[in-house]
Amino acid sequence: MNNAFQAFVRKYFHYEVRVGDKLTDIFPSQVRDYWKEQHTRALKGERFAVELQIPDDFLSFEINFNPIHSEKDGISGASVFARDITQRKKTENEIIQANFELDSFVYRASHDLRAPLRSILGLISLVKLEENEDQRNYYLKLVEKSIDKLDYFISDLTDFSRNSRTEIEIERIDFNATIADCIDNLKYMEKAEEIEMRKKFYDQCTFLFRFKENHYYFSEFVK
Repeated sequence: MNNAFQAFVRKYFHYEVRVGDKLTDIFPSQVRDYWKEQHTRALKGERFAVELQIPDDFLSFEINFNPIHSEKDGISGASVFARDITQRKKTENEIIQANFELDSFVYRASHDLRAPLRSILGLISLVKLEENEDQRNYYLKLVEKSIDKLDYFISDLTDFSRNSRTEIEIERIDFNATIADCIDNLKYMEKAEEIEMRKKFYDQCTFLFRFKENHYYFSEFVK
């Protein structure tokens, strides 16, 4: 075994392991069968590695098992090497988290871009059909309003890379304003008039956004 494995056993099983010790002496009963199974695999000629996490200390180790071959007796033992892979696992988890955040961002971005675009397309259809000049101008003002929203959102995207370097602010959610904005974005889509809107709010509760440079992360419920 290598020094890292000896240190691993010393720290987490409180045993000073030496070559020739019995597994029953090294490991407590709740993990003894597991370690015996791994050693048995190595003694049968298998080379493999297992990963172990130490939740309390947020540490990760890779334990490599290899059979030891001798010319006379074939397999005469097993070598067990430990390697601290905590930093690697931390990096892997950070990549997974970053991918999740990227997927969430792309979903939100596509939704927030498509809503005003669909509203614009619906308004353009109305402009083509409308003969009254005043009504056409009204629709065109609504188109301009939707374009302004798109411009604001695209400007918001350019600040995304600075997100991790800014402080998080917490703001109260105004559901009336949020829902009104959603309805306003969608009301000129095709067949939008067939949708019945129902709203009901409970004022006894407060909902909060975690707000960071115009990006909303998640909400909290506060009684």
